[in-house]
Amino acid sequence: MKWINAKSITTLIFILLGLFAFPLAINSHQHLYADGAFLFTQILRTGHFLVGMQGRIFGLAILHLPTLLAFQVGTSDISTLSLIYGVSLYYFPFFCYVIAIILLYRKSMHIQATLLGLMYTILVYFTSFFIVSESHFAVGLFVLSIAIISTCKMEKVAPLFALACIGLIAISSYEFWAIFFPLCIIFLLIKIKGLKIPILSALFQVILVIIYIVGFIINVKNIVFPRDAVAQAAMFSTQLRNTWPFLLVACLFFGGVVLYSFFSSRTIKNFSRSQRFISRHEFNANIPKIAFLLVMIGSFFASFILLSKGIPVPFYAYHLRTLNLFLPLIFAFSLMTYRKGKDYSTQARTIALFCVLPVLILTMHTRLYQTSNWDEFQKSFFYATQQRSGFIPINEVSITNPSLLWGWTSPSFSILMQTIKGKDVQSIIYNPDAPWQPYGPQDFDGAENLVNKMHKNLLFSEIEDPN
Repeated sequence: MKWINAKSITTLIFILLGLFAFPLAINSHQHLYADGAFLFTQILRTGHFLVGMQGRIFGLAILHLPTLLAFQVGTSDISTLSLIYGVSLYYFPFFCYVIAIILLYRKSMHIQATLLGLMYTILVYFTSFFIVSESHFAVGLFVLSIAIISTCKMEKVAPLFALACIGLIAISSYEFWAIFFPLCIIFLLIKIKGLKIPILSALFQVILVIIYIVGFIINVKNIVFPRDAVAQAAMFSTQLRNTWPFLLVACLFFGGVVLYSFFSSRTIKNFSRSQRFISRHEFNANIPKIAFLLVMIGSFFASFILLSKGIPVPFYAYHLRTLNLFLPLIFAFSLMTYRKGKDYSTQARTIALFCVLPVLILTMHTRLYQTSNWDEFQKSFFYATQQRSGFIPINEVSITNPSLLWGWTSPSFSILMQTIKGKDVQSIIYNPDAPWQPYGPQDFDGAENLVNKMHKNLLFSEIEDPN
């Protein structure tokens, strides 16, 4: 069982997510959940990056660029464009984490690499159903930045140039960078303290610090003068009140694992019974086999119980995007305490076996279960659009897993479900209670324009509006 170590389990995270969970989610167009449907239609309708999102325009430009390019060169199949859109949303953050973990392992920072893998798995578990949030990519950029600073020589031009490029994108990616930029400055100053820096590298360091300061100012301004003051206020008020138990559990669990990693094996032995079986320098040959079996059984059992209780709630993935702020801050603290030259491989293995592996099992089971529910939901939604013609109130149709509805994006989703299937648009399902919904009964011209941009026909006229 020697292959069960921190690196193999961390690698397993990206194999299972990158080769199984994410492709299945993308193939079922799960990225069109909630705001995803509207943002995708905006790309198709306008043919350029979103107007009115200047505070996140650089992040959106990266995430939307593949879809926009495919659309501009003549790709007209909406299903293909949607798949490209989904790949961008899932895999741009994914590869940021992959590169960051490779850098950490390359410098033998086993615990930090394991903790980062654990953090990513927790975030996927709680927040990935709302993958359209720009915060996922913003956090990917942050962990990549601090991994580069922590593992690369800051007297070299290449890493400084890479950091400058990341910093420019981060300036307008997500407002969490109002906190991430000062942290990057602290990491950088600590790393370069006492180093003899060549003139060219010193120039790049100054440029990098300027980028970080400018980015901090811009993001603070975006927080003080938000594009959507109501949504921003809700993030730390109504939404936080609804989801605080999940937020607290995630932060306490990850924070506890980070604190565990700080203590020496001798200290841990006094507080943890499990450590009586774990030596600092060796792993009993039978313990990994027993632990592996117990972890597998316990994790599957816990997963079934949680899913039977409806946990995690897909709707809460939107609210819990605040985890994309809190968990990276906890992880950054673990990097600050790293001491070069010490062998942390055994502790990393313990964390991977007893923490990462259970959360990975939980996450994979949840993602596959939620993807199955989403697949049933979208199929029933498409079926509902084919039963009648015109604008249809959502309370007049029967849909499987109705908790996956997102109110104001129902008209956008209606159009997409039909065009993805290669059909003309026969009906548009809308929410009569939504105060604003693009392509609804009050936006017939917008709906007609969008359908035309998709090279499809709208099979009903405005006079069929039931209102």
